[in-house]
Order: sequence, then C-alpha cells, then structure tokens
Amino acid sequence: FFFRFSCFIMGFDPTLFVSEPAVEFVCTICSEIFTKPVSCPDGHVFCESCLCEWLKTNKSCPTCRCRLSIKGTSRNRVVEGLINALKVRCEHASKGKRSPSPSGTPRAKRQRTDAGCPWTGTLAELSKHRAECPLEPIPCPAQCGATVKRGDLPAHQRVCPERHVQCKHCKQPVRAAKLATHNAQLCPKAVVTCPNRCGKKCAREKLATHLSAECPLELQDCPFASLGCTVRPPRSRLAQHLQDNAVQHSELTVQQVQASRRDVARLQERAEQLERDLAAEQRLRKAEVAAEAR
Repeated sequence: FFFRFSCFIMGFDPTLFVSEPAVEFVCTICSEIFTKPVSCPDGHVFCESCLCEWLKTNKSCPTCRCRLSIKGTSRNRVVEGLINALKVRCEHASKGKRSPSPSGTPRAKRQRTDAGCPWTGTLAELSKHRAECPLEPIPCPAQCGATVKRGDLPAHQRVCPERHVQCKHCKQPVRAAKLATHNAQLCPKAVVTCPNRCGKKCAREKLATHLSAECPLELQDCPFASLGCTVRPPRSRLAQHLQDNAVQHSELTVQQVQASRRDVARLQERAEQLERDLAAEQRLRKAEVAAEAR
C-alpha cells in the first residue's frame, strides 16, 4: 500500500486511487484516505491509528471537541465499505508520461517512458493483487539477502548463491556458494589424487583405504618400533629396511629381553622380600599371643 510513516501508520495515499476520492473520505488528522475508519459519538470519522495517537495527548474529538476516549469510538463499517469499493491502481503502476512519437502511430503513442503494472481494481482487492504482482519486491525465498521483483524471481533463482545444485559426483543437493568447497574438501565421490604423489587417483571415500593398505609411499612404523627403532620407511621400502637393519633389530631384541629379565629379577626379589617380611610379622604375632597366655 501507499502508506506514509511517522510514529504510526496513517491513511491511504490519495494518489493510490484512480479517481480522486471524495473529501468526506479524507482524515482531518493525517489528510489521507481513511484506514479502518472509526467515528466519535457525533459521527466525525478518522483513521483508527490517527485517532489513537491523537487521544494520547488529547481527550476530545479533533473536530467537535466532545470528550472522547478510544473506548467511546465505533468502527464505521459504512465508510469502510465505500472506501474498499473505490478503484485503485497498483503501487507499482507506471508514473511516467507518454513519450512523443515521431511517426505519430497509435502504437508509439501507447508507449510509456517507464514500464509499470497496469492492474486496477477495488481497494478491497489490492492486498490479493500485491501477493501476485510481478513488480512487487520480495525477499529471496532461499534467504540469500537479495530483494527482487516477483517477476524476476525465476531469473534470480538461476544465479542465487543460496540455490541448491546437484553435485555431479555424489548427486546430492549442495548450496551453489558451497559447491567448490564441497568438491574440494567434502564430497565422498569426488576423485582425488593421493597426497603422497604415488600417482593413484580414487574417490575421496576410498582414499583412507588406499593410504592404510596400498600406497607404496605411505610411511610405515617399523615392526621393531616398540623396541626402539625410530625409522619410518615408505611401504615399498619396508622389506628392504628390515633386511638392511636385521642386526640392529636383533640387538634391540636382545636389549629388550635383557631389560625384561632385569625387570623379572627385580620383581622376584621384591616378592621374596615381601614373603620374608610377612613371615617375620607372623612370628612376632605368635610370640605376643604366647606372652599374653602366660
């Protein structure tokens, strides 16, 4: 609607109407056409919102000065019905004038300097038209932040960064703005190259298996790592590493066995000491019991 705003919503802009409305339909507070007209007990009519705002600082009718509160007003359905029946144009009707035509042809004379919505109808029908008008600005339903004319929405949806497109690899819907990231980092079906540069290409979802079981360049822990070998050769050179370092691995094994034996000896000695301590304590208790018996 052609609303004017200040601290509250006032009446309809008179330029909305095809023909100038009668002066009886003009609110004396906002000088616009009534919206939700209400009457004082003496029949003076105002916009409901205008009168509510007026009565915040005044306690009387703006016209007849009778004492008045909002509870003392009544909705004027007759005036409202007459206004709703008035002919209006679309808010987006052309505001340009007819452009002159050198040829003077009727077709040229009908052209306007700017395109607008040609719709006209009653005020009561305007809200329905606004919900359909191709020139009405609407927010993008994909919430990209853009506001476009309803008629331009299909074209916008073809380029909207928030539109969903199908990934050519996994066939799943993905936001257009995220498609590049999806393909580069997330898509399980996208073909990727082995990060070890072995030359293998496979789906991202199979890369972990390739690295853990196949890639010849994936670094492997030596089987003797737990014994102290710190070398991590590529999978393709693991066998050669074991062959070349058999002596060192044997030494590590011997060292581990010797360390284990020392640990066993210490534990055995500790156990024997505990047994001796326990036996001594038992002898002491028996002696104490015998002494008490005497």
